[in-house]
Amino acid sequence: MKTINKQHYLIFFVLLVSVVMIAQVVFYDDSIQIPLDELEKKEAVSLRVDYPDPELPLEQYKGKVVLVNFWATWCPSCDKEMPSIESLQNKFSEDELVVLTVSIDEKQETIDEYMATNGFTFPVIYDPNNTLGEKMGVSAYPETHILNKEGVTIQKVLGAKEWDSPEYLEAFRQLIHDLPIAQNS
Repeated sequence: MKTINKQHYLIFFVLLVSVVMIAQVVFYDDSIQIPLDELEKKEAVSLRVDYPDPELPLEQYKGKVVLVNFWATWCPSCDKEMPSIESLQNKFSEDELVVLTVSIDEKQETIDEYMATNGFTFPVIYDPNNTLGEKMGVSAYPETHILNKEGVTIQKVLGAKEWDSPEYLEAFRQLIHDLPIAQNS
């Protein structure tokens, strides 16, 4: 029987750690949904930045449900959920649901190219200094805030979601029609 030397143990250990790290990346679900009772409800405010669309005038959307998504083109989880945001926007009229996104990318051209390449049509507010994110308490990317018809943030969701899934579509229908939303236990 051969003796295994330290170099073999080191190689085995490095391979084992590599496999574990790859598995975490592949199978890790970074989404977190903050329960409504733990969320500090906040009135919508007009947020201003000094860029092409210098304002996120949330108060103008009172009477409509609003989804505000904070993202960046370099964020893999953000990229993963963008098709579902596009799909969600297309499933409801602008009188029912308003989809707004805020990108923290450094260059407007990067966002424009990303949107054109992927065929996305939802509105994007350019906020490279993260001014809006800071004002709304964004702590991770992607992060989504859902506001009810009164302009109050009722849900803050961290991580990528399938926004066009049957569960989310039903939740948005319930919000739009002022029905109570069933809570997951």
